[in-house]
Amino acid sequence: MEQKTEHTINEAFLSFLKKYGFADDYLKVKVEKQAKEIWNELVGNGLSQYTTSVVFKEGTFFVYTNSPVVKMELQMRKNEIKEKLNQKLGQNIIKKVEIR
Repeated sequence: MEQKTEHTINEAFLSFLKKYGFADDYLKVKVEKQAKEIWNELVGNGLSQYTTSVVFKEGTFFVYTNSPVVKMELQMRKNEIKEKLNQKLGQNIIKKVEIR
């Protein structure tokens, strides 16, 4: 009996990237382009409304806020934020979280 495996275009594309060693670079670019969306999904509207900007660059996820209270809260939860972001992305692409 022949076994069929169905793949979405996205899965096939990611498989191709992994095979040729481009998966990490692709994921980094994706995170750079969608940092704000990823952040909003992670923290929700309540906290994201106090975030002025979110940037991913060279392994560091930068979160900017004007609220001292939010900044303090996020500073205390940096490791948790990093773990949740990496879990959401499925890889340890984020090496550091900076709150500014």
